[in-house]
Amino acid sequence: MYVRGPLGFTPIGVGTEQARHRSSDSYVSMSLLLPLRRSLRPHAYYPKLRSVLGESPVAGTYSGFWKMEELWDEHEQWSCVDQAGQFGLFTPIRYVSWRYVGPPMGQALLSEDEIKLLPQVFARAGLDPKFEPSSQQVASALANFSIFLRTRTRRLIEAPADDLARQALLSAVSQELSEWDGEVVGEAEENSFATGTLRLCARVDRSAGRIRLTLRCKSASLAPDEDLTFRPASGSVSFIPDSLICYEDDGGQGWSTPLEHSNGVPFDPAMADWLEGFEVVDSFQGFKAILPRGPIRVLTSAEDLGFSGYLEAGRIREDRSFLLLVHLNVATGVQAWGIACCEGWAELSLAGLPSGWKAFAGSRVLDDGPVKMIFPVLGLPRKSKMNIVGGFKNWKE
Repeated sequence: MYVRGPLGFTPIGVGTEQARHRSSDSYVSMSLLLPLRRSLRPHAYYPKLRSVLGESPVAGTYSGFWKMEELWDEHEQWSCVDQAGQFGLFTPIRYVSWRYVGPPMGQALLSEDEIKLLPQVFARAGLDPKFEPSSQQVASALANFSIFLRTRTRRLIEAPADDLARQALLSAVSQELSEWDGEVVGEAEENSFATGTLRLCARVDRSAGRIRLTLRCKSASLAPDEDLTFRPASGSVSFIPDSLICYEDDGGQGWSTPLEHSNGVPFDPAMADWLEGFEVVDSFQGFKAILPRGPIRVLTSAEDLGFSGYLEAGRIREDRSFLLLVHLNVATGVQAWGIACCEGWAELSLAGLPSGWKAFAGSRVLDDGPVKMIFPVLGLPRKSKMNIVGGFKNWKE
């Protein structure tokens, strides 16, 4: 959408909901400039634009349309620097080789309804702003909500991995994830809740052939004022006979202490079904935590967070050793890839794992090409990302 600024009508990027509503009296929806965008062919853009402007829908650009490229950069400067994000942060998305048509089309990759849906997508998939997922992980998360997406968006998700429009869509979703505060807003205020991801922690004693597992909650939301007391989100769960309790860890950074039963005994996540995952909720605090489903759990060294052992990271990192907990259904394929494409690969025989699971360790991934499309969680990141640790967040009302 657009907000009136020193450059005329200036677009607002996908920022907070407050930023969108603040300019409701002075915006022109991007959908007016890009109606129906069913075709990504360049010759289809200008006739539609001319039709919206009340002209004959003929092909051919406008005189001086090439100057739009400078305008997009000015818009970014105005929203991010001059206004310091007061009306949201705008970053132009350029996703096709068409120099002048590409930028305006890129800003409408996601509809407003799809943007509002994304927190549910992130929460259900267990995505965390601090652990940037691979493009295939983002695509898989969106595919689980495909019934709620536009036909055009579904087609982009299903497009080949090298499709530029698909890459731009997934990049835009990843940007939304990086700005997500962990809250999922329901239709009614009482249905809104903060979310966290349940992550496995492991201490491995190779000499004794044993693994000790615990479970921590990681949340992008601000920590609640009181301790969290979780119960199963739906019905009775055999492996949680009572409540599970955790506290904010002294080290902060959004981590909890290991979950424990009401009698103080640590909860053993090996009792749960990792293939299906599960949810727990603290109704009083309005907080929900999810263990995402999946046949592969990726854990990396937790030393930089002040914890001992390994911590579930969501995906492999290029700069550190890793531990993979793999279900037998996919173990053969993962084993073949590890032997061929990883340094220091070894299968570990460990007691303490759930039935039907194996453990593998490696020191470095040399090539993720053969496996990342089949198992997105094993893909390496393709770009660097800077995270701010500590400090405080300044919310603009």
